Amino acid sequence: MNPSKPNDCRLRVVGKGSAGLQRGEPGENPLDREYNLSYSSTGMDAKARRAVALIRECVTEERFLVLPHFLQRMDQRGYSWPDVLTTLDEPADVRTGGQDEYERPRWIVSGTTFDGLGIELVCVIDADEFGRMTVFITVY
Repeated sequence: MNPSKPNDCRLRVVGKGSAGLQRGEPGENPLDREYNLSYSSTGMDAKARRAVALIRECVTEERFLVLPHFLQRMDQRGYSWPDVLTTLDEPADVRTGGQDEYERPRWIVSGTTFDGLGIELVCVIDADEFGRMTVFITVY
């Protein structure tokens, strides 16, 4: 993920009721898997570090969905996709947001945009027929 190359970014957008979203196997926790972290953070616990590593892995491997609501909020607040990538590359904090209505783990990643503005990303970790994926819900 390189925020200085916005042309390298491809977004996949889905609408409400997308059949592509599944909850995964019952009892399966995506955060039980080990991830290789390419940065260090002193303020996050191990689960938060694994979550942000999984989110980054999903973006790198193009296994993510950006909901229309996320794009609307990005536009309203003047954020761009490179801002999202910058936040994922160097998060100031990652905290759990509990679970969403489909019982998927929700995470809030906060940081600073490419231009130095504060930003928080809300996303959930999900699964599809190909494995783990990240769904970007909203940004503020």
